[in-house]
Amino acid sequence: MNKKDGFLPLVIIITGLIVAIAVYMVTASNYKVATPKVTQTQKTSQTEEILPVNIADHILGNPNAPIKIVEYADFSCSYCAQYQQTLHRIINNYGPTGNVAWVLREFPLPSHSNALQEAQTAECVAKTAGNDIFWKFADILFANQPIKETQLGEYVHRAGANPTKVALCVSNKITNKRVLAERKNAEAIGVNGIPYTIILSPKGIQMSFISAAPYDYLQYNINKILTKNGITK
Repeated sequence: MNKKDGFLPLVIIITGLIVAIAVYMVTASNYKVATPKVTQTQKTSQTEEILPVNIADHILGNPNAPIKIVEYADFSCSYCAQYQQTLHRIINNYGPTGNVAWVLREFPLPSHSNALQEAQTAECVAKTAGNDIFWKFADILFANQPIKETQLGEYVHRAGANPTKVALCVSNKITNKRVLAERKNAEAIGVNGIPYTIILSPKGIQMSFISAAPYDYLQYNINKILTKNGITK
C-alpha cells in the first residue's frame, strides 16, 4: 500500500477527533490578541500563584537555569510566531552558558478556532515522542500559519512523532487537563493577551509583559536580571 494512501486516514482520525473539543471551547469567553506593544509590569504577588517550572514543562535550554523565560502562547497567534524566532535567538546566545532557559506553556485563545486542537495535539506529540520532538512540532506549526486542520497529521509525521500514537492520545483526551490547567493558571496570574512573558529568577518573578518583544529589549532586561541576581553572563 502506498504510504501516502495510508497516511490520509491518520490525518482524518487526528482532526476528526479533536474538532469536537475545539467547537466546545469556542463558546467560552473571548480573548483579545495582544498588539506588539511592550508594557512592563512588576507583579511579585504572581510568584506564589504561577505553576512552578518542573520536569513536565517544555523547556529549551538548561532545565536548572537560574533565569527562566516562561512564555504563554497560542499556535495560531501570528505575534507568537514572530516572538518564537526572537526567543530562539535568545536561547542560541544565552543557552550555552546554562543561565537562561525558555519554557513554553499553552494559552489557546477561544477566538482562534483551531488553537485548542493544535495545543492538544502538541501536548500529545510531547507525551508520545518527547520534549525534543515537541519543540520541532511547535516550530513547524509557527512556521506554517495559518494551519489547516487537514495538515496536522502531516506536521506530526514531519516532526518525527507517530501519528497513530498521537491520534490515540488525542482521542483519549490525555492532554486536555494539562492544556486547560495551564490556561486557567495563566488567567489566575493576570494573563489577558499573548504572547505573555514572565521572567523568573531564584528570587521570584523579575518582570512580566505582553508583546512580541524585540531581541534588544529582551537582551537588555536579561542582562540586567543576571546582574541583579549576581549571575555571571
